[in-house]
Amino acid sequence: MEEKNHIDHYANALYSIWLELDKKNKIIFTSSAKDIYFSLKNNYEMVHIIDSNIISKEEKTKILNKIFFDLSKSISNIYLKNFLFVLNDNNFFKRILEIFISFFQKLDEHQNFLFIRIYSPFVVEKKLLEKIEHLFSIKTGKRVRYENIIDKSLIGGMKIMFGNDVYDYSIKGKIDQIKWNIENNKEV
Repeated sequence: MEEKNHIDHYANALYSIWLELDKKNKIIFTSSAKDIYFSLKNNYEMVHIIDSNIISKEEKTKILNKIFFDLSKSISNIYLKNFLFVLNDNNFFKRILEIFISFFQKLDEHQNFLFIRIYSPFVVEKKLLEKIEHLFSIKTGKRVRYENIIDKSLIGGMKIMFGNDVYDYSIKGKIDQIKWNIENNKEV
């Protein structure tokens, strides 16, 4: 729970910086934050390197500076670059992706968006994704964005997550529920 509080703390710090920026710099900041997020998500080894105890903090700072050197071109990106340095200095870089996800959720809330993750063992057809998007838009009264994430462990069906809510329509979820009911002597 303490790590979750730290994640929220750092995400709130990013959000506070974003709120202080003018419109142009908000766009640059958001775009750069997404670029960093996807770069690190797609190259997770980088997170492990920065989180490693083998490399000194000074070396990690040099690595971050070299990789994200272009970020220093605008004031909003200087904030992001310094934010990465703070995470490194505080030995919390391992949670960078979770921090960015929390930050993006705060932006979505600010802009009346709901971001949902649709987990399935296969790519869901666009028509079905649009139906899901429409249903959640009606249910929540918000504009909806979604991401279809492939999770082969689900076997079939899908699991939809947003915020702390989970709608599990997967075969794996049904099997897990039956298993739980049997273990707890509940009717199936």
